[in-house]
This record gives sequence, structure tokens and C-alpha cells, in this order.
Amino acid sequence: MKSIVNYVYSGDTILINTFSILCKLRSKDHDIFSLQIDENIRNALINVQNNPDSVVVHNKVKLLYSDLTDFDSDESICFCVTIECAQTERIVMDIGFSGVFKLWVNNKPICVGMEFQQRKFIELILRNGENEVIIEYMNQKGNTLAQGYIQLYNYKDVLSGNIFPLLDKIISKNSIEVISQYNSDEGILEYMFLCPPEVIIQAENVNLDIPEVEKVELRGMTKYTVHLEQYKEEIFHFGLIISGEDRFISLAINLPERELSELYAVADQYENEWDEQSSITIRGIRKKLMKKYLPKMRRYDLVKILYNILNHLPVHTNRKYFISPIDNSVQEVIVRQPDGYDENISYPLVLYLVDKEESFFSENVSDCNEYVIADFYCGGILGGGYMSEARYFEVLDYLFSNYNIDKNRIYLIGQSHSSYDLWFLLENYPDLAAAAFLISGSPRYDNIMNVSNQPITNVLSNYDYNYLDNMGAIKDILKSDNYQEIRCKNIISASLSDFMLYSIKEFFDGKSKEKYPDEIHFRTDMNRYLRSFWMSSYGISYGKTYLTIHAKILSNDRIEIEAENTVGFRIELPTFINKKRFVVTVNHEVFLFEEYDKEHVIFLGIENRFSEVSEWTLPIDYRKGIGILDVYSAPLKIYIPESHSKIVNETAEKFASPLTNGVIGTFDVNYPIDSIQNFDVNQNNSYNIIFINVDSNVLCMDQYYGTCLEIPIKTDAKYFQYKETRYFGEYCVLQIIPNPYNNERSILLIHTNNEKLLTRNFLTRNVIIPFMFNGFHPYYHNEAVIMYEKRYYAIYEWDNEIIEI
Repeated sequence: MKSIVNYVYSGDTILINTFSILCKLRSKDHDIFSLQIDENIRNALINVQNNPDSVVVHNKVKLLYSDLTDFDSDESICFCVTIECAQTERIVMDIGFSGVFKLWVNNKPICVGMEFQQRKFIELILRNGENEVIIEYMNQKGNTLAQGYIQLYNYKDVLSGNIFPLLDKIISKNSIEVISQYNSDEGILEYMFLCPPEVIIQAENVNLDIPEVEKVELRGMTKYTVHLEQYKEEIFHFGLIISGEDRFISLAINLPERELSELYAVADQYENEWDEQSSITIRGIRKKLMKKYLPKMRRYDLVKILYNILNHLPVHTNRKYFISPIDNSVQEVIVRQPDGYDENISYPLVLYLVDKEESFFSENVSDCNEYVIADFYCGGILGGGYMSEARYFEVLDYLFSNYNIDKNRIYLIGQSHSSYDLWFLLENYPDLAAAAFLISGSPRYDNIMNVSNQPITNVLSNYDYNYLDNMGAIKDILKSDNYQEIRCKNIISASLSDFMLYSIKEFFDGKSKEKYPDEIHFRTDMNRYLRSFWMSSYGISYGKTYLTIHAKILSNDRIEIEAENTVGFRIELPTFINKKRFVVTVNHEVFLFEEYDKEHVIFLGIENRFSEVSEWTLPIDYRKGIGILDVYSAPLKIYIPESHSKIVNETAEKFASPLTNGVIGTFDVNYPIDSIQNFDVNQNNSYNIIFINVDSNVLCMDQYYGTCLEIPIKTDAKYFQYKETRYFGEYCVLQIIPNPYNNERSILLIHTNNEKLLTRNFLTRNVIIPFMFNGFHPYYHNEAVIMYEKRYYAIYEWDNEIIEI
């Protein structure tokens, strides 16, 4: 028999993710200020109690959250759940819902949510017996991540820090919740404080763009109306400053349609008149402006930025903009400088890898005042590497160029999806950060020993889907005092992800990058990642898929190395090494150095036997291990024939804006596409290049690179040839080779003798970038992938044989 979804609270943390559906209401009848339970909801509740068999239970659960994506945004859904208590209990309710919602507990209005994705901590008393929770929920259009949950925590455990280290401080704050609604057509703003009617709040009405301040006295549960008709045709920002609190509450931001239309018209004019880069700048900002679900304050600032760029006026805001060399787009980084910032002083940097453009560390943290704090959203979720990695390094370059940053004190933060990126950066650039703070996410366990010298704090839970069955795995492998864990019991991932819950500043304080750790563990299966502190490899041996190096400084005259599957490596000698006489042991073979005058030692390896050499002259195959996707690791340009078909152009567009297989399926990137007639080899050596060819209009590479370009797979209208073998029939070849003038840059050649194969080959039909932290991809991570006679073949590294995949 069905009944109202029931949970029993007995003092331990519980997760509520299944709800009864009471009824559906029309969204147009939704009144955000009405905190009385709707009569239709009450009638539905009575009907459910009288007819328990009629109850529809919403039990669609995804990753322990209640999945709300399927609900119609034109309707509000009313949920109900009962919580039974054996006695009166003081608890903290942790509620997280997407969209707009209202919540009542035992007929009392508790909170109203008005954001894209939000979570709130609420102190409550649950009565002895049955407690009734009602939620009126309204989804947002296009919200593919809509989710909801309720968690209950024991109040005493909260105060003692047993749930989260700093949750007691958040609960102890007297937070004032405000509900607001602005009708831009009529210029009418309505707002109300969600607190008892007897509470009186002293505040100031503030218009940030028009110097008007009005002191007001506001009562809880009372709706106030402000008429702003005179500002309807202006861009303005209206809010409240609460007396006695250093807090500004944003109530309304007006983006009048007429004003925006004028800005866009001017932008179009500038696109025709300005040089190419400037016009791309305008398009990039406009594209960002048009994005859905950006926080209102950001949308307002972007309009203001666009307005000032078009009028050549300086802009003063924490949101900084720069032109990305990756795809000439506008990138935004939020930067908070220390109080009294002095450009002659080097400051530590805290860089937060933003998850989904929702909340920002720099705008919420109250300490860390002696740090430069920056929030950066790279544009998508890729689990590390590729475009996201390139974006992170370009924002670091921007920060280094514009602020005095102490590069020995770089601290990185990631949470949830961005923690995948952060784990990947830490593993593949072990000497990048002085310390890192991660919430959720998952490392690549094959390479986890790479971080053994990095101070890391990791927040995890047995309910976090990344650690459901392996809570102790990282700690067991690392066995390092540098790695710490904050373990939260029975708490899902979304509830972990609030930086205010943890003493992050306390963890970062005093930590500085160690240049010469005594012991290094390093493993890599991609030749893009070859350095760890004072050790650098020159690549993975031919025929092998990974290399490992274990290095120790035993004393000032002895270094011990164990190396496997590497063509060679370089040791940067620490300053304390006794160069008059020291020993390096490599795989148990002893090399003696006396009166040595260099800063490094280089070893060449052949089948794991090594010999010392004076210099390294062999090129590194940077594409090995990452394969054809290496073109996405740096700025990229795409070239197609001057006379091209619709199919070729659409293929180029798919490579220009690839999809991902992450939770969010798109990445905010758009690489330039150009005609081959505009290709200049001298201007493209700092870029990766994609050439798309068809047999009816072949791009002759010799015309641009001469005979220095070695193409392993030769292509012809009737066949392709690898080594001495010709393969006749229809084919589509993707092969990646080094730029002959810059070995660190790659050229991806795509050639087919039947352009219809571009729509049939799943690598060209849709370009979907895999999560890099998952490791080797059987298709993409090869130096060639061939579709031939309706089958797929790969060449992992050049000179390998073609194998079917």
C-alpha cells in the first residue's frame, strides 16, 4: 500500500530524497509573496490522507539527489514528506533545491528559494510525533541539472563540529532572508523580509547608479513596493543596506530592452569597423551577456562592461576581462585584492576553479584578507586537461601579468566537478601549487603518488558518489602526512560544497612550495606531462604506454633513481649537492661525478639501461598518450578548402565547438575557422592546426610546409597508404603530427575520399571530448584513427601496426 513518504529521525544524519506529489498548480498563479499554504495543496493533502493508495511518489533518484529535471516549468509541483520523531528534537535542516521553491514545516513558512541552484541551513525544532514538510517547487526552463534534497543534522553535533567544522558559525549568524520581485515593464519592485512580523529592520534603500539613499524601517512578513518607473529606460542597480551589517542585498537590476538593442546595434557597427580581434571581443562579451542563468549581478556588470567598451571608458569592478589567445574570446576572472594592495609586495594567490558559475569564493569568504583571491570558470567540465587546462594556465598568466603574485605560494581550490580538474592538475603538475583544498571530485588512482609532496586537504563522504566504496583508498595509497581528509558521515556531494564550512585559510597559512623534496614519485601515460619538481623525463619509451620515476635525495652527495619505460630524464641538481664529488644511482648502476660544473645531469635510456649524456638532442613526441585530442591543449585554428561543401563546413564547426561527456555537455569555446587561402605558415607556428580535406579539393601540405612535413599516412582519391601498404576503398583518416617548425604544437589532418563519411564517422559526426581523468580512450588517444570499410582502426604511436578497435 502506498502512503505519504515517511522518514524517521532518531538523532543521526538522514537524507530525504523521495517525496509524495500532492498536486500541480499553474505557474502563472504562483505568488512568491504568499506564504499561506494554498487551498489546493490543503485539499490534496486531505485527499492523500483519506486515499493513501492514490499517492504518487516521486522516487526518481540520481546520485542520491531527487532528480527534478522532468517537471514542467509552466507548473509548480507540490511535494510532501513526513518526519517522525520519538521526542522533541532540535535539528539543523540542510535543504538544497533548484529553481524557485517555498518550504513549510508543520504549517509554518521556513524559507523561500529564488536562485538557480541553492542550499540553505535552517535551525528548527521537530515536535514529538509526526512532522509535516511541504514544498512548492517550480523548475526553470532548460535546467538540465535540477535536483533537490533535504538533510537533517543533530543540533548538538553541529555545535561540536561533528557535521562540518564551521557549520555552527553559519547557524549562529542572524541571517535575514528577503524575497523580491521586479516587474521591468511597469518599473515596480516588490520585496518582503521572511521573519516574524514583530521584527523591525533598519535599512537604506540604495540606487547604485543614481546617488539616492533613503533610510527606511521595515517590518517582517510585510510586502513593500517601490516605484522605479523613472529609471525604466536606464541601466540601474537597486538594493538595501542593512544597518549594523556589512551587507548589501540586491533587489533589482534593470536591463531595459531598448537600451540593450542600442548597445547591440553599436556592437554591430563596431564589428564592421574595428579590426578582427576587437570585433571578436565585442562578440565574445555579447555572447556571455546572452547566456542563461548567469547571476543577476554578473549580467548587470557585463552590460556595463559592454557599454563602457563601446564608449572607450575605464571600468572599475572586481570582474576583470581579457582576450583569450586560445580562441580570441573574452574571458572573465573575478579578483579580490587585499586591503591596501601594494604592487611592490608579492602576495599569495588563492585560485578557485569555479564549478558552474553559481557561487564565488572571493565574494563569500570573510578572511584571507592578505591573499589575492581569484575565481575563474574555465567554460566547461572535462575532468582535467584539454581546453580546461589551457584556460586555467592562461588565467594564471593573466594574474601573473597584472598582480604581484608570489609563485611559491599558489593555493588552488576546487569543488565537485571542478575538483576533477584540480586533481588532474595536481597529478600532472606536481610543483604547480603550494597547497590545494578539494571538495569531492576524484583523482586518477594510477597517478595518485604524483601528489605525495603536495599539502592537500580533501573533503569526502561515504554518501559522495566519488567515494561510495573507496573512502580510504587515497590515504591507503599515499601514506603521506601531506594528505589530510575531512570525513563527513552520510552527507551527499552537494551538501559538502560550501567553502564557508571549512577553515581553508588556516590550512593555507604558512605553506610554501618546496623546490627540492627529498623523494619524488612520478607516473605519466601522456607525454604532455613529464615534469615533477627537480625531475624531468624526455618521454615514454617506444612500445610502452606509461613511464615511472622514483627519485630520492639521500644526502648532499648521493641521489638514487629508479626509472622504467622512459627514453631519458634530466635531474636539476639542488644547490646543496656537493659538486666536487657526488653519486647518482640509476636502476642500481652507479655513476660518479667529480668537479662537476653543470646545474643538471641528463641520462639517455635504452631498454631501461641508462648512460649519462651532455645534452639532449632528440625530439619529444608530445602527442603520444593524448593522441588526436592534443590539438585542444593550446590555441587552435581550423582550415578548410576555399571551395567547400556544407558537410565540410559543419564538420569544422563541430571541431570548433566540441561537446563533452560531462554533466554539462557543452564547453564554452569557439575556435576560428578560416579558408586555406588565408593560411600563412609563418603566422601559425604558435597554434595547433586542423586541416580538413576531401579528395575533390585536396589541400596540398607541401605547398605550405615543403618537404619538411612528414605525413605518415599518405592519402589519395582511391586509397590511403601506411608504410608500404595501400588500402583501396572509402576511408576517413584522422592523423596527428608535429608542426615541423615547433615540435610543441600539433597538426591534425582529416582526410576522406567520400565526404559523406564525415557524417557517418562518429569521431567527425559529433566531436565529444572524453573526461581526461578516466585515462586512455580507445579511439581518441591514438595518433591516428581510420574509418575504413565501415570499421575503425588505430595507430597508437607512429611505426606501430594498424590495429582494429
